[in-house]
Amino acid sequence: MIDLLPAFCDLCDQDSKKVYLIDEVDRSLHTLLLRRLLEAYLAGCSPRSRRQLLFTTHDVLLMDQELLRRDEMWVTERDAGGVSRLFWFSDYKGVRYDKDIRKSYLQGRLGGIPRIVVQGALSSSYGSEARG
Repeated sequence: MIDLLPAFCDLCDQDSKKVYLIDEVDRSLHTLLLRRLLEAYLAGCSPRSRRQLLFTTHDVLLMDQELLRRDEMWVTERDAGGVSRLFWFSDYKGVRYDKDIRKSYLQGRLGGIPRIVVQGALSSSYGSEARG
């Protein structure tokens, strides 16, 4: 929390024109605390504001369309060659604004599910067939 506080304080400044990139924003933070920080940041955003926050997380509870729009959430998927690709949640068929996307994500329909090597075999790939 101490590490993130300066960034969130600066993001609350209406005159800030900074872009913050935070890897693993959820590290050692309770989901509800992080959600409140994000809600406070988003409440201060307007068409005039020039500040931006980009972050990565493994916290699926933040995959909430009441918090973030589909075009604001991305999933990363690594192919067999080790190349990572980014996909918007809005790229997937059947992802509506009123749908709980966490369930679809955890079922593997939106990609981003780790591939686990078991005795030299690669587990099946999820999600890529769902994109439009």
